Amino acid sequence: MTFQKGQKPTHGFKKGHKVNVGRPSKLKGRKRSEFSGKNNPMFGVHRFGENSPHWKGEIIRQDGRKLIYVSNHPFRSKQNYVLRSRLVMEQIIGRYLRPEEVVHHKGTKYPIDSFENKQDDRPENLQLFDSKSEHTKFHASLRK
Repeated sequence: MTFQKGQKPTHGFKKGHKVNVGRPSKLKGRKRSEFSGKNNPMFGVHRFGENSPHWKGEIIRQDGRKLIYVSNHPFRSKQNYVLRSRLVMEQIIGRYLRPEEVVHHKGTKYPIDSFENKQDDRPENLQLFDSKSEHTKFHASLRK
């Protein structure tokens, strides 16, 4: 069904709904500025990762842990990020950590479960466990 200019539909629309039939475009007759749209030198250039103006090389997860962008790490995530605490521990021991190994934050400066402690990646605040079960047992022994 088509409508003539100025004609309003009688059904199928909510009350007060405006229909733009036969109205000229708001941009019709206006000139584009020198650097808008396709005239912009950055038009179509997608700047992701290191090319982005907002690039910092690290992100903070919701649980407070920092992730660092490392494109050539063997155990990186799909987005090429690795936990900063794992990178610090790898530098300390001189090898890559296995996926099952867990880095524990001791809580030397901040409380153990605090947001700040999860970002405190100083070598003296980190401890390495061989498995998640050993890390869980350690936390269970602290609660007793």
